[in-house]
Amino acid sequence: MGDLSVPSDEFKEKLYRSVKESKNITLTEIFEQIQDGLIMEFGVADGESLRYIADHTKRLVYGFDCFNGLPEAWNGLNVGHFACKPPENLPGNVELVHGLFQETIPLFLRG
Repeated sequence: MGDLSVPSDEFKEKLYRSVKESKNITLTEIFEQIQDGLIMEFGVADGESLRYIADHTKRLVYGFDCFNGLPEAWNGLNVGHFACKPPENLPGNVELVHGLFQETIPLFLRG
């Protein structure tokens, strides 16, 4: 796995200005600035944002989700809330990692 890069001060200032001024910085610009490291989404659901991310990079994008919904009640939501089927027809640069975050992330990072 590559090292997680720290964005330059110039990039951080551009991002801050963009957010402060309610302008969008594109994912393409982010991926051009941060060329090393992993691209991961936690909580894939129907895959809409995972597809969007994958469409804006040629790099591999990892999507983590158990697809069984919440493993315990949380913030007024019942066990199983957010349960869904894994998305289909994802771009070729997407790899799904099935399971609970606390179980899959340590295994994933160990390689």
